[in-house]
Amino acid sequence: MNGTIEYFNGEFEGKLWAREHFLDLEHLRRAAKIFLKRHSNRQDWKYRNGNRESIRHRKIPVDFAIDGNHLPITEGKVHLIREVEEDGTIMC
Repeated sequence: MNGTIEYFNGEFEGKLWAREHFLDLEHLRRAAKIFLKRHSNRQDWKYRNGNRESIRHRKIPVDFAIDGNHLPITEGKVHLIREVEEDGTIMC
């Protein structure tokens, strides 16, 4: 799953973040939603006419927890934590 996320990050960086000058947060949010929809539509071919049971699923254990008081945050860096749906869809 990490490889999938890193691939998405690379696509987002190269096809949206590096190409667009955002006027404000709302502009970024609108553009990101459009990008996500287009990206998801391009990925749909993987699931068409295929055996979805053969796709390997890796899930976080039910008892997994993050201690919000001890995150490895580094000064001067941007850190993002994304909430992801059970099917792998990134929530906006």
